[in-house]
Amino acid sequence: DEGLENVWSRTASLAAATRAALAALGLALISRSPSDSVTGAYYPTGVEDSRFRAALRDKHGIHIAGGQKGRGADWSGKIFRISHMGYVGADDTLAALRAIETELITARGDIAPGTAEQAARAHLASFF
Repeated sequence: DEGLENVWSRTASLAAATRAALAALGLALISRSPSDSVTGAYYPTGVEDSRFRAALRDKHGIHIAGGQKGRGADWSGKIFRISHMGYVGADDTLAALRAIETELITARGDIAPGTAEQAARAHLASFF
């Protein structure tokens, strides 16, 4: 019912919002030319992959993917990935970004609450 053009537009908006939020949180993005299907970011120093993703899952009900090994590279434990495809909307994306911010504050303490959402909302205005 949504229509393919609208799906593409929604996915692009969610991706742009996520990239803006992660950059505002001080995270380095993986690709200089990212796809709208997924966003990847490097963990900051001192943030451990399995603990971080477990906290997102157990405390917030948010599931994100870790890095993988293959094609001559090993991203395991170094990055996380957030999908923007499928049944994902602005509320889902904001919930994930809030949870990521909360866990980064817990791990590092150097982020002002609301940073991620403020950066993301500029790209999600059409959803609200």
